Amino acid sequence: MQDYIEINVKDEMYPNKLKEIKSIPKKLYIRGNYSLLNKTAIAIVGSRECTSYGFRMAYEFAKELSKKDICIISGLAEGIDTASHLGGIHQIGRTITVLGTGLNNIFPEENKLLAESIIKNDGLIITEYGLYGEANSQNFPRRNRIMSGLAERNTSNRSKKQKWNFNYCKTCKKTGKENILSSGEC
Repeated sequence: MQDYIEINVKDEMYPNKLKEIKSIPKKLYIRGNYSLLNKTAIAIVGSRECTSYGFRMAYEFAKELSKKDICIISGLAEGIDTASHLGGIHQIGRTITVLGTGLNNIFPEENKLLAESIIKNDGLIITEYGLYGEANSQNFPRRNRIMSGLAERNTSNRSKKQKWNFNYCKTCKKTGKENILSSGEC
């Protein structure tokens, strides 16, 4: 993959949206179209073990939003995140993935080609975990504040089996961002 840029909170290119959240990431490592950091965006997150219907709906939702010049933000996980990124890729420069790992340590490995496709289609990959940060269960909830912070609105699908989406709802509340919940309660 292409080179990366490292920015800190004092840099002009650091997104103002993230300066408004609690627990501001001190440094960000970005690869791709950094102008997306300041675009109107909606985060779409959900279950890794989604139904085919859920996958299709997330894909179509992201595709329609991206046609309206809205950037899609998600976390590159399997399931709803993957569907959202695939829908966003249909419009060049319309998807951002926020990693819970380093830029050169794409997780899950099954989505390495998707990450490359995001970059090839003028998208953006962002992390606070440097180049080689390992997959760690504590990193993924922490990266949620970046997704929520960059988005004007958030949509999530709560799964009884996975607390992660419920945790994302709580993150939205902490960042003061609206969460449009597609099922369950925050």
